[in-house]
Amino acid sequence: MPGRIPQYGQFRISSRFTAILDRVLGPQQGGGNSEPEPTPERVLIAATRGNPCAQGTAGTIATSDVGTTYRVKHTTPSGIKEGQLVFANSQLLYNGENNGPNAITVKASIELMDGTIIPVTFDGQATVTIAPGGRAVSDKMTHEFAEGAEFYSRTWVHTAAASQSWPVGTIMRGYSEGTASGDATASGTFTSSTGFAYSPYSIIGKHKTKKPAILCIGDSISKGLVGSEDNSYVNRAIGTAANYIVAARSGLYISALLTQSKRAHMEWLADYATSIYIALGTNDLNGATNYATVKGNMDSLISIFTAKNAKLIYATILPRTVSSSDLTPYTNYGGPTSVRGQLNTYIMSKPAGVDAAVDLNPNIETGQDTSVWVTGATADGTHPNYGTWHQAISANLPVSLFV
Repeated sequence: MPGRIPQYGQFRISSRFTAILDRVLGPQQGGGNSEPEPTPERVLIAATRGNPCAQGTAGTIATSDVGTTYRVKHTTPSGIKEGQLVFANSQLLYNGENNGPNAITVKASIELMDGTIIPVTFDGQATVTIAPGGRAVSDKMTHEFAEGAEFYSRTWVHTAAASQSWPVGTIMRGYSEGTASGDATASGTFTSSTGFAYSPYSIIGKHKTKKPAILCIGDSISKGLVGSEDNSYVNRAIGTAANYIVAARSGLYISALLTQSKRAHMEWLADYATSIYIALGTNDLNGATNYATVKGNMDSLISIFTAKNAKLIYATILPRTVSSSDLTPYTNYGGPTSVRGQLNTYIMSKPAGVDAAVDLNPNIETGQDTSVWVTGATADGTHPNYGTWHQAISANLPVSLFV
C-alpha cells in the first residue's frame, strides 16, 4: 500500500526503526493471509570480553620466536550457534587504528569450563598469518554455546623473528587467565597474569536467544581509567544482559576516526551490531578546538555509523577540571556557553542520525554544565574514580536503551 507506515504488531514506527528491528529480529511480514517466509538468522556480536584495542604497548618476544599463548575468559549472554573468532593485527591508539608492526601467525582453540578443548580452524587450516592491519575470521564452530555460558579462548600468537612483536589489548583479570610460552592451545600450564593479552577482538555468531549486540566506541573513560581497565561504567551498565565489545583507547578523539583506515576494524564490527554507543569528545576539547569544528567532526562520525543501520546512541561529555583538588573547569569546559556546554546541549537534542542521546553527568557533576566534579568523584580532574563513581555513571545508562 503506497505510503503505508511499516508496522511491527500494533506499533507504528519510522522506516529507520523498521530497519533496526529487521537487524535484530529479521524482516517482518506485512498483513494479509500469506504465510510468513523463513527468515535467515543474522550473525552478530555474540560474546563479551572482545577488545579491538591495545591500551598497552605491543607485546615483545623476550628470547625467541616461539610466541605466547593467552588464556582469556568470555561470556555469551545470548548463547552462540556457528560461532567464529575474529582476530586482527592492529593497534588502537589515541589517533585511531594503526597497523601492527609486522605479520603475526595465530592458532586458537576454545576451552569449555569442563576442560574440553575445541580446536579452531581458518579455511580448514590450524593457523593463519595476518598481515599488518589485516583481519582473520575463523571457520564456524559446530559446538553450540548455551545462553549465559562461560568459556576460555586460547590464542597462540607468534612471529617470524625474535625481534618482532604483536599488539595486545585485553586486560587479564584473574578468572584463571594467564599466559604460557609457545603453543598451549591444546594443553599446557598457564601462569596467572593481570597484564595485556592478545585475544579475539570479537566472537560473532547466531544468537540462541535474541539479545542486543553492542559496539561501544570511546576513550579512556569508557575503557576504565583510572582504576580498573575493561571494567568501566560501560561494562557495569551492560553486565551480562547483552553481548558487547568496547573499542576504547585513552586519548582517542573524534577527528582521528574520520579517516577510513583509522576506523576500519570498528566499522567492520559495526555490521555485526544492533546498537552502536559512542562516547567521544573530551579529547577533542582538550585540543582547544572551537565548537563549530568539534560539532562538524561529530556530525561526520555520526553519519558514518548511521549508515550501519544499527540503533545509534551518543553520550554527553563528562566534566574536566584542572585536578582533583583544583576544581577549576578546564579550558572549553565550564558553563552552558562553553564548548562542552554547547556540545552537550547539541547531543541531547538528538542530531540527525542519532536514535538516542544519554546524559552521563547526573550524579557526578555539581550542577548542569558546571564541569565541576562532585567531591571525591575524580582522581585527576579528567577521569571518574573507579568503583563508586563509575557505578554512579552506569546508573545513567540503562540496558533498555540498547534495545
